[in-house]
Amino acid sequence: MLVVLGLGLASAPSCMWLYDTDKISGDDEDGVDGPDDGVDSGSPADAADPSALDFQLIPAELFEGEGTAFDPKDVERVRQVPIVLRGQNLSSDMVVTIDGVGFEAVVVEEVAVSPDGYWAAFALRVPVLPDLAQGMNDTIQVRVESSDEVVTRPLTVRGLDSFEQAGGMIDTSDAAIEARYSHVVLDGEIVARGTAPLRLVATAGISVSGALRADAAGQTPGAGGCGGADRGQTPNCGPAAGKVGGTVSGGGGGGFGTAGAHGAPVDGAGGDGGEAAGDSTLVPLPPAASSAARGAGGGGGGTLLNLTGGFPGGGGGGIVELTTPAILRLADGAVISASGAAGMPTGGAGCALGGGSGGGGSGGAILLRGGTSFEAGAVAQVSAVGGPQVGPANCFGGAGGAGRIRIDSADPIDVVDQPAAAVGPMIAGGAPLITRSSAISLSVRGAAATTYDLYVGEANQPAGSIATDKDGLGSANVVLETGANLVCVSESSPAELAHPEAKNCVVVAHVPSDG
Repeated sequence: MLVVLGLGLASAPSCMWLYDTDKISGDDEDGVDGPDDGVDSGSPADAADPSALDFQLIPAELFEGEGTAFDPKDVERVRQVPIVLRGQNLSSDMVVTIDGVGFEAVVVEEVAVSPDGYWAAFALRVPVLPDLAQGMNDTIQVRVESSDEVVTRPLTVRGLDSFEQAGGMIDTSDAAIEARYSHVVLDGEIVARGTAPLRLVATAGISVSGALRADAAGQTPGAGGCGGADRGQTPNCGPAAGKVGGTVSGGGGGGFGTAGAHGAPVDGAGGDGGEAAGDSTLVPLPPAASSAARGAGGGGGGTLLNLTGGFPGGGGGGIVELTTPAILRLADGAVISASGAAGMPTGGAGCALGGGSGGGGSGGAILLRGGTSFEAGAVAQVSAVGGPQVGPANCFGGAGGAGRIRIDSADPIDVVDQPAAAVGPMIAGGAPLITRSSAISLSVRGAAATTYDLYVGEANQPAGSIATDKDGLGSANVVLETGANLVCVSESSPAELAHPEAKNCVVVAHVPSDG
């Protein structure tokens, strides 16, 4: 069990605050408002004696593995979690002790305390706990001793399962896949199939060795993608669907990141390629927006007088998300793919008797977010290509369009990607964990020469913008409230901010040095 306690006043590694942002508000049944409601100079609402020591914890609960890494060598690189104490009569000479969930009466060495005694903060790593499963809770007791007074408050730790798989299949239709895990380890050749996207979110890191494939196979789409059409049909994939070929003509390729290609004959009855669909930001992650905004299947090959012949289109690539506020690591030679399948080609009977070939399915969607870092080993690959053109020259099925890839990382991204990945904004190293100043300088890494919006608080209050240079780096000043502040960066519209993939965030605690 690896736990590091400290104040974190200096620069800290960046990460994203992924889970249950309501927990930093400080709201509870006692009626004490959270920090986003502004600085409250009074004592907690339920304090009967204004001269007594009292406090509440913000957040009041955390997930297992927050602020740490499942791989011991990575622990010190991961941003800790700021724990804010909001109360009265807190003092610089008080002793803070934590006990439970792997801690045995550990004295916190460094605690920031405001001179008015209303605010304090310290840094914490919640360990990965093999015995604390999904649905189970445990408690860290936070004990504050000042003069002859002692007050203890519980910090709930919500258990998580780990997700570890070596080869085989992941069925995304299985309801047993959880919303989040403590960590994810994928090894060997793994295939993801099913009606839902494969979305794996982990608090303490994700490791991929071997290959994770959400590729289409024949008409069958990858996980969450849209299937290829039967012969003589257009698939039910919205405007991105490859269109059916005319009489004994090839079907069009499905579209997504780019449009699909026209089937043969391209200047005649060949099926049109599907339209490009969705957005490079992958917000919302398909297929949430509509059936069109995902990897689309290819059109079926045209039949002979609507009676016989023709061949089915290929399925569209699937949808994969891997997200962690810790480290997302692809080993040497690792592969993540969500590629479309080729349509079925016309056989030896030829176009006139066999009918048209099926169009290829488009590539799917891959979203990778490493809050501390995204790291790719030698020749690691991320791929979402469309199914190729197949069949005779007079009735080939059109190729599927490319899919979409987005990678967010606080560090420079170096990976073999096809198509080229869009780069989302991530708060880069240097964001303080706990600060005495109400204004901080925030650095962001993203796409080159791009302007992003900044927000502070759970209500997404606008906090200005930040423009990156030719290297994708930018900085801006952000004003904080006293207490816990959720600071986020996004290139999405305000209406899309409710989607978790629309923004990357950190929590910064502001404990004033005067007042």
